[in-house]
Amino acid sequence: MIETQKIEFKSKWKPEFLPEICGMANADGGKLFIGKDDNGETLGLSDKDLRHLLTNLPNSISQTMRLYNISIDVEEDEHGRYIVVNVPKADRVVFYKGVMNRRIGASNIMVEGPEYQNAMVGQRNSSWDSQPVPGVRIEDLDEDSFILFREEAIRSGHFQGIQLGDRRTILRELNLLAGESLTRAAILLFHRRPDTIIPGSYILLGYKKDDATLVSKEEAHGSLICLSKDIFRALEVKYLQSLICYDGIKRMEIPSYPEMALREAVLNSLMHSDWSAGQPVKITVSGKGFLVYNRSLVPSSWTMDKHESRHINPLLSDVFSRIGLCERFGTGIMKMTNACKAEGNPLPVFSVASDGLDFSVTFSPSRKYLVLKRKLEEMHGEGGVIQYKDVMAELLHEGKVEPEGEVEPEGKVEPEGKVQRLHIPPRHFTSEAVGKKAVVSSDGNLGYPDHVWDIYDLVKANPSISYMQLASVLGISRSTVFRTVSKLKRDGFIRYSGTPKAGRWEVLKDYSV
Repeated sequence: MIETQKIEFKSKWKPEFLPEICGMANADGGKLFIGKDDNGETLGLSDKDLRHLLTNLPNSISQTMRLYNISIDVEEDEHGRYIVVNVPKADRVVFYKGVMNRRIGASNIMVEGPEYQNAMVGQRNSSWDSQPVPGVRIEDLDEDSFILFREEAIRSGHFQGIQLGDRRTILRELNLLAGESLTRAAILLFHRRPDTIIPGSYILLGYKKDDATLVSKEEAHGSLICLSKDIFRALEVKYLQSLICYDGIKRMEIPSYPEMALREAVLNSLMHSDWSAGQPVKITVSGKGFLVYNRSLVPSSWTMDKHESRHINPLLSDVFSRIGLCERFGTGIMKMTNACKAEGNPLPVFSVASDGLDFSVTFSPSRKYLVLKRKLEEMHGEGGVIQYKDVMAELLHEGKVEPEGEVEPEGKVEPEGKVQRLHIPPRHFTSEAVGKKAVVSSDGNLGYPDHVWDIYDLVKANPSISYMQLASVLGISRSTVFRTVSKLKRDGFIRYSGTPKAGRWEVLKDYSV
């Protein structure tokens, strides 16, 4: 027996043989024999090799090429046992690490030029996120997600002259219907709990005290439309820290990371994640950095200097682009890098796994932030303020002067100069405090609206928080904050002691259970 267009022999398995399977699927199918020499003579495989291949080879094929109808069998002759990988002809174009291969004769050829471009265009109409999901109705989708979509659509200006009044019209305009069925993209974008239909479609957040100690973690569930907003509120309130210093009497907030860079990284992870793999997007914050990880299919040709805008989920990418959450021209890497440069942060570090399946980006805190943090720690909690000029003088001495950014002071000035991590879970979030009982609110007795207890939690977490900060974090007016605080003070939950500029909040009784 000799090698032909439909027959290939391998004495042992190596991951670099995966393109051979891709090539067979794009041609007329075929069989890959593992455990035979080039002449088709059986060499045999050990029990260990057989177990390893039967366990890992199906996952490697399905995760890298999304081929699920391949069969892997163990056969035996007088010389020993071997494996036969049966590859049927694919009903769509198959890519491995962004490369299209095709079996021609006994050779595996990489397809390039016009044929490759036509295949890429055709892939848009048969992508994973365009496949129908039977049994889910339009009525099952989340109304809040449609409301938020309409707001973003109007703001973007990309839907002028298009009526967005009913759900079906919106879904049809966004190409999210496959006949009468919803597509996977529609589920991800508009279902309140898409992870109940598409496993792993949520965000996992964690806070680490150091590289080894996980302090807290939580899951963010909800439609991608809502998560694209809610996740940044959670990060701002619970995970990201700004430090305070003063330029004379002017209060200045120094963030640890540039918001634009983090926003770009998180939105790109939602848009480009391989949601078929059943793994959530992971965001990990620690004292050393901010990491965003997602499962993806990164082309083998991807480098920092050479990366085209190729979308693993074209329908998701199109919706994110049309409502202004991202661009579709491969500018994400550049925007993250430029944002870090502008704020004086170290450049982000991008990492791609050798198999092209994992992508991550890590951000480091700015030097300005780290210098201010050290100066505040040197006070040992004794009070006082740090002057901005002293921070800049140290940076200048180190030769690391950064661009200046200011926030005009409003409301109460906080002399301690530190905004603490806050602990108020936003909508769609479930929290778990590692090694600590989570606080559960109980607001039924007094009939308070949710934002009353939100303010209570914020004051409890950060006794030096100002009225303006409360209004900014919760997205409500300062007058609403004032009325709410008055209620909490009147009912004996909190009180304020000290001067308007140097006082602190005090929690008098607990409402948690």
